[in-house]
Amino acid sequence: MPVTQGSEGNPTPVLPAGEGVEYTVAAWDEECFALFAEGRDPSLCPACGRSGFYGPRVGPDGTRYRSCRFCGFYQGVDDATAAILQQMSAEVQDLCLALQQRFPSLELSAVRPLAQWLQRSYPEDILDFSSLQAMFNTNQSYAGLRVPVRPFAGGTQPDFQSRYLSEDVPYGLIPTRGIAELAGVEMPVIDRVILWAQARLDQEYLVAGKLRGRHLPATRAPQRYGIHSLQGLIDRVGLPA
Repeated sequence: MPVTQGSEGNPTPVLPAGEGVEYTVAAWDEECFALFAEGRDPSLCPACGRSGFYGPRVGPDGTRYRSCRFCGFYQGVDDATAAILQQMSAEVQDLCLALQQRFPSLELSAVRPLAQWLQRSYPEDILDFSSLQAMFNTNQSYAGLRVPVRPFAGGTQPDFQSRYLSEDVPYGLIPTRGIAELAGVEMPVIDRVILWAQARLDQEYLVAGKLRGRHLPATRAPQRYGIHSLQGLIDRVGLPA
C-alpha cells in the first residue's frame, strides 16, 4: 500500500483508486486492534497529529484517503473563515447596540462576541486562545464533529441539506437578520452568507437586500409573523420594565 509522510514523518496510508471501495469505522477499529496486537501504533493524521483514520474520502485525482476522525468540521476553519465569522459577530454586536440605544431596559448582555462566548463556554477544552481560528481548531469538544457529506459519483460531496444550513440558517441567522432589518442595521457580511446558503439550500429568503423571498414563511423571521416594525416586535414579545 503506498504511503505519504505525515506531519511528524509518520507514514499516512493512502488507498489507491479502485482499492478499498468501502472503508468503515468498524474496519478501522478492526485494523487498530490488529496493530495493537502487533505492538505497532496507527499512523498519525498529517493535519492534527492524532490517530483515527476512516473513510473513504476521494481526492481530486481519484485517490482514496482515510480521513481523520478528529480533524473535521471545525478543524477546517481557516483564517479567511475566521475573519468572516468575526465580521458576522461584529454585525450582531452592532445590532445589540442599536437595540439597547432604542430600548435601554432591554437586557442583551448574554449576546456576547463570538470569541468571548467561546472562551466562556469552553475554558477547559480550548487548547489555544491566541485567535478565533485557533479556538475553533483546538476546541476538544468539537473534535469528533465531521463535515456532513453524502455519496456522489463514487465518492462524497458536502451535504448542504444538513442541519448546519437547513436549520441554523432559517431558524437562527434569518431571524437575526430580520430583527436587524426592523432596526435599520445593515449586515453586509451576513447578507453574503445568507445569499451563499440559500443558493445551496435551493431556498429564497433575501431578495434585493430585503427579507421578502418566497420561502420566508418557513423561517422564524419576525416578518414571517406579520411584524414589520421594531416597536411591533417589542410589543409582541414584551419588554421588561
